[in-house]
Amino acid sequence: MKKSIIASIIALGVLGGTAHAANEVTFLGSVSATTCDLTTSVNGAAQPNQVVQLGTVQAGQEGTAVDFAMKPANPGSLGCQGLDTKTVTVSWASAALNADGFGATGGAATDATVLVNNVNAKTNPGAAV
Repeated sequence: MKKSIIASIIALGVLGGTAHAANEVTFLGSVSATTCDLTTSVNGAAQPNQVVQLGTVQAGQEGTAVDFAMKPANPGSLGCQGLDTKTVTVSWASAALNADGFGATGGAATDATVLVNNVNAKTNPGAAV
């Protein structure tokens, strides 16, 4: 039986607006269609504010990869029990989602793209799928 967790990117307009104003990108999202809340960690460190900091990238250059994970906030809660034996599906949504990744939805960096690689931590921890 598959257990689906659908994570939606909300207000991806921060890619342009917030990034331009404060030199940072914030991923905002929520878990829906289930009772299993997720928490985010970046490079192994818990992020209580659920922010994935990507840093600043010079025009025409690639940024440094940022490893982040989404895990159950309370693995013992009823909706999260047994996730280690099931398949979890995460869906992303953005008005600027294309074959290259998440494009900017505003601001001056019209050709900027955020690429998200998935990792199957159950069968091959640390390796992109």
